Amino acid sequence: MGSSAPAPVSTDQSAPADSQPTAPAAPAPAIAPAAGNEIVITGTLIRNPNLIASAPVTVVGQDEMRLRQTNTAEEVLRTIPGERIHLLQLCDAPAVADGPMLEETMTRRLLPGEGATDWDELAQVFGEIGARPIIAPEPFNAARAAQGPTVYAHAIAEATRRLLVG
Repeated sequence: MGSSAPAPVSTDQSAPADSQPTAPAAPAPAIAPAAGNEIVITGTLIRNPNLIASAPVTVVGQDEMRLRQTNTAEEVLRTIPGERIHLLQLCDAPAVADGPMLEETMTRRLLPGEGATDWDELAQVFGEIGARPIIAPEPFNAARAAQGPTVYAHAIAEATRRLLVG
């Protein structure tokens, strides 16, 4: 009896014209399983022809807050049209900085809900201005990263879930 397995598909570009056609490449999945405890995430840049600036990022820092004569990020957010806010990067911080700001920002961010951020107030402001951003956690933290990617990813997911779902 013959084998019922399908014939292999050639990917050799120099194959003769009468050979079996080459199968098209399948698109990569957004999240693919990997060996061991790794998580592999891929992404695609989606260009937006409607952007009016070359870099669609607005940073509101202390200088901007002084210029606007405001004391809180919530007051500044209320001046931005909601449709201009496309992404909310979740992380948290203590009420008082513990060391140099750049170091804290790049290596010691807290998980969402662990710091002094008033998330209920921010949610209220986003509702008032009609913002419906993509929400993505971004807690750069060297000590947590040292625990390994699986432990860190689970901690980020749980903190984000507690914040968004309750």
